[in-house]
Amino acid sequence: MVNIVIEKRGGNSSSNDNDNNTIIAYDDTSDIITSMINIDKSSIDSILCKDIVPSDDILEHFFRVLRPSCKLRLLCPSSSSSQSLSIDLKIQGFIEITTNNNETICSKPQWDIGASARIETKNALTSSVWKMNMNDLAEDDIIDENELLNDGIIITKRGDANGCGDSGPGIPGKKRACANCSCGLAEEEANEISSANKEKTIDEKIAKSSSCGGCAKGDAFRCAGCPFLGKPAFEPGQEKMILAMSDDI
Repeated sequence: MVNIVIEKRGGNSSSNDNDNNTIIAYDDTSDIITSMINIDKSSIDSILCKDIVPSDDILEHFFRVLRPSCKLRLLCPSSSSSQSLSIDLKIQGFIEITTNNNETICSKPQWDIGASARIETKNALTSSVWKMNMNDLAEDDIIDENELLNDGIIITKRGDANGCGDSGPGIPGKKRACANCSCGLAEEEANEISSANKEKTIDEKIAKSSSCGGCAKGDAFRCAGCPFLGKPAFEPGQEKMILAMSDDI
């Protein structure tokens, strides 16, 4: 068996150490990495590392040189975090991690780095697996996104003679109904013409008076649509009299 004991330079080896142990003395972590680089892969039966929390690089070398199912034993300083160390060991691939006070023990799995295994598959399953054909990526099968935006929508251009729009191309103004109008604009225009030709009663004129409340004060206070424009100021309540006098004239 080939065992490695990693301890600070000048430290005393444990009484359990024997002639089978290879001592690696270090002053800092770089000494450990330098020594581990020269060790062959899967050639060590156990590793004991004392008085240091190994870095990720050191743990990677430990995993490389250990034989499958062999153990790594860490004697860390009391101030180290066992939870953080356990996570680092799992990331490197170690299993069966146990911690007792400042001692952490773990194992390398039964498989070695680069190991592979054959997987048996049934032809019945592989024959039914969907496979992509190069023709599936043909551009002819790709839908233009612009067509999706206009799907089922008929767009009528502004001023188009075949649809309701402005009075003519390039002529701004109120929309006019086309000859074959079916959108309701023709009926709306007919109602407007009928309303304009109909003589309004005095009550209708009063009801249409401005909501600003300045009708009785004179033209300076009246809005553009006020039915009292051009008429003298009057007292509130005399609206019917003023409109009746103007109708008589």
